[in-house]
Amino acid sequence: METINLIAGIWWNWMGPMLIQITVLILLISTIDLLIQKWVWPQIRYGLWLLILVKLLIPPGWSFESGVISHARVWADKKLKEN
Repeated sequence: METINLIAGIWWNWMGPMLIQITVLILLISTIDLLIQKWVWPQIRYGLWLLILVKLLIPPGWSFESGVISHARVWADKKLKEN
C-alpha cells in the first residue's frame, strides 16, 4: 500500500501543476474566443484552441530561462530573503 501511495504522490506532484495550468489556459482561450468570434476567421479561433493540445503535450515543469515566470520566481525569492 505504501508503494501505491508513493506512486500516487509522485503522479499528483506532476499532474497538479498541469491541471492548474491547463485550467487557466482553457479559461483564457475561451474568454478570448468569445470576445473575437465575430471579427476573426474560424481558422484563427481553431488555432487558439490548438494551443491547449500543445500545452497538454508539454510537461508542466518545462520552462525557459528567458520566460516571464522564471524571472518572477527570482524576484519573489529576492523579496522573501529581504524579509
